[in-house]
Amino acid sequence: MLIVISHQAINDWLSNRFFNVIIMKTLGQIEEEISAALTEFEKNFWAKGPRLIKTIIADDCIIVYININNSLANENMQDDSRMLDGLYRNAILSQKNNICASVEQIIKAQIAEFFCDVDCSAKAKVYVFKMKEKFVFRQAANNHSKVAVAL
Repeated sequence: MLIVISHQAINDWLSNRFFNVIIMKTLGQIEEEISAALTEFEKNFWAKGPRLIKTIIADDCIIVYININNSLANENMQDDSRMLDGLYRNAILSQKNNICASVEQIIKAQIAEFFCDVDCSAKAKVYVFKMKEKFVFRQAANNHSKVAVAL
């Protein structure tokens, strides 16, 4: 059996088949990329990286917990921890555009709001990103992981 296909049909099939494909990432991959980007930011801005960073995506929120290496907030300065918290928070908010831009680049969606909180006595920071769009999670073909798609 011989099948004849025109060059135009092949070109149409190739262009529709390969060039309109959207590569989707799993939820874990996106969370890992956000953690890596914020770790890099922490290293560049504070000159040292966090001890632990954990990212969680839920609906239209991205929550990032950072356990900080804070040499300033040692046991001798527990009384001044509120002042330190304020200094850290102001420093983070001064870099809000850079932080949001790095996350937006990963999730391919806009950040509507950004919140942060710092507790130097607990050596912890929390970032919350509220997206304009909501993530939709679809079951992947292998039925083992969820795929995130920004709407």
